[in-house]
Amino acid sequence: MPDLDIPDDLVRAKADFLATEARLDALGREQPPSRQIAAGEAEPTPEQQAAWDEAWARLQALTTEIQTHTWWAGVDNVPEARAALMAAAKERVAQG
Repeated sequence: MPDLDIPDDLVRAKADFLATEARLDALGREQPPSRQIAAGEAEPTPEQQAAWDEAWARLQALTTEIQTHTWWAGVDNVPEARAALMAAAKERVAQG
């Protein structure tokens, strides 16, 4: 994978996206099963719903930030650039 000189703010946004995605996964495991919610047999607590809504809104904002970043306008190979961004973001997450 070539060095694409990905802007730090874009790598940060993608790392935040990955962390928020993991948070949503964890929140989903804490809630009643979706089949029970859909059947009206259970519902998340107001606190669970608020935490989910906050994380979901953050994920949507990060998606927009990543997809509309000006860096993409100068990218020749978008799939390669997406892979490089993902690798850089995962490295940042691993570093803490």
